Amino acid sequence: MRGVIWMTENIIITIGRQFGSGGHKVGQIIADELGLPYYDKELLTLAAERGSLSEKRLAKFDEKKHNDYFYELNYRGNENAHKGIPTAEALFHLQSEIIRKLAESGKGVFIGRCADYILEESDFPVLSVFIAAPLETRIRRVMERDGLSKRTAENIIKKKDKMRKHYYESHTGQKWGDPKSYDLYFDSSKVSLSGIAKQIISELSAEQTI
Repeated sequence: MRGVIWMTENIIITIGRQFGSGGHKVGQIIADELGLPYYDKELLTLAAERGSLSEKRLAKFDEKKHNDYFYELNYRGNENAHKGIPTAEALFHLQSEIIRKLAESGKGVFIGRCADYILEESDFPVLSVFIAAPLETRIRRVMERDGLSKRTAENIIKKKDKMRKHYYESHTGQKWGDPKSYDLYFDSSKVSLSGIAKQIISELSAEQTI
C-alpha cells in the first residue's frame, strides 16, 4: 500500500506466509467475504497455460529458487516461455506476467510468489500482508490438517520455509517475513484466522474513508 489511497474498485491484497501459518485460508476468507478473485495454485496453472508448458513439470519449481549446482534449463514452450534459463526462473517470469495481467482488473487476493514486490514495482496499489506463527503452533496445525507425525510435519515446515525465503529474497532483494517489508503483519497463534481476515478487511475500509 505504502501510502496509496484506496478506491472501492481497487482491492489488491498480497499475502506472504510461513508454511502452516494459515495464510492461504485467510486469503480464501477475505476473497469470499469481498467477492474477490483468489489466486494461489491457480498462478501455477495459468503460468503453465501461458507458456504451453507442463503444469506437472513446473510444479516442482513453484516458489523455489533454482539451485546453482543442480537445475534444469528450459527449452520448451511457446514464445512466452523464456528459454535457455533455469526452469525455476522461466516459471517466475511467467507467473510475474500473469500476476501483473490479473491485477489490471484492480481486484484480487494473491498468495505468495513475490506478488507484493512484483505489483508494487509495477505501481499497482497493493495491501501487502505477512502471516507468521511460532514453529510449534504450525507443527500442530500441519499435523492436524495433513495427518502427519510431529517429526514429519516439522521437517516439511522447515524445508518449505527455507525454499520460500530463498525464493523471495533472491527475486526481491528484501527480507522475507520482515514486518517492515509489509503493510500488515500477523501472528496467527495470537489471532484466529477469521479474526486476521476481519482486521485486514477493516484496514481496507479505513483506507477507503480517507
